[in-house]
Amino acid sequence: MDLGCGTGQLAIPLTAYFDQVVAMDPDPEMIAEVSAAGNRGGLSNLDVVLGSSLDLSPAVGEFRLVTMGESFHWMDRDQVLRTQATMIVPGGGLAIASKKFKMPAGYQETLDQLLKGFLGEKRRAGQSYYSHPEERHETVLVRSSFVMLDAWKQECTYDWTIDDAIGYLYSTSYANKRLLGDQAEHFEQELRRVLVQIEPQGVFKIGVTVSALLARKESSASGRG
Repeated sequence: MDLGCGTGQLAIPLTAYFDQVVAMDPDPEMIAEVSAAGNRGGLSNLDVVLGSSLDLSPAVGEFRLVTMGESFHWMDRDQVLRTQATMIVPGGGLAIASKKFKMPAGYQETLDQLLKGFLGEKRRAGQSYYSHPEERHETVLVRSSFVMLDAWKQECTYDWTIDDAIGYLYSTSYANKRLLGDQAEHFEQELRRVLVQIEPQGVFKIGVTVSALLARKESSASGRG
């Protein structure tokens, strides 16, 4: 299962490695995107489900792996881990993935100001406002029933066009078209205008660090007492 799947950046590649992948997200537009991508790729082993962490239960299914991208911080993390422990098979595990971008000078500041102008001061996803968790994900994982494994990290650099920048924003929970509503077209026009001012050629050099916290559910034979 990929929980909070967004546009399927994790769920779709995982279909190459698992008999069945469930992609779950509370945003209907994200679900539509994943469904369309799955249909284009002929992915018969991809199940797309509209739902959130509040809908988790053993009735949803039994899983070898649960992944969460840029979604875990929106959840009641302790409760989600307790519920997932009832859904993941012994010896299975979970991965909490995240991305950090190294952007060109002026890019992030300009984007933040533009988003505040259209969506207000507080970052939100749907009707919920994002407040950065006081505790790190690692701390929450350590006190759960899962066993922490070594973290995974990969760094890369690539070219990002203005279309890439817009597409990425629309794939996020805090700047998608549903949140922007009838402002989406105006927002995109303004974003293109300010990004061209930063980089007239329209191509940015982006540094990306992708990392994942990994944890395993112990088998019953070696579980905690």
